Amino acid sequence: LRISKRYLTAQDRVLLIDDFLATGSTLQALVAIVQQSGATLCGIGCVIEKPQEGGRERFSELQLPIVTLAKIALHNDSLEVFE
Repeated sequence: LRISKRYLTAQDRVLLIDDFLATGSTLQALVAIVQQSGATLCGIGCVIEKPQEGGRERFSELQLPIVTLAKIALHNDSLEVFE
């Protein structure tokens, strides 16, 4: 992932929004871009979280709000939706 420095500066405040939070690898790359730019990361929002994959824990040291609309778990051929 790349972004031009002219689009993200130290004066910007950023809220990252993604569709899924699973392992957190995509969001980790986005967090790195925000940090390198000097912008302020204000929070993370995701539509669906797969808690069993541990992505949320990757961001605990950031002490940011992480909001998800639904949490899901896959069990064999069934889908459990909670929260």
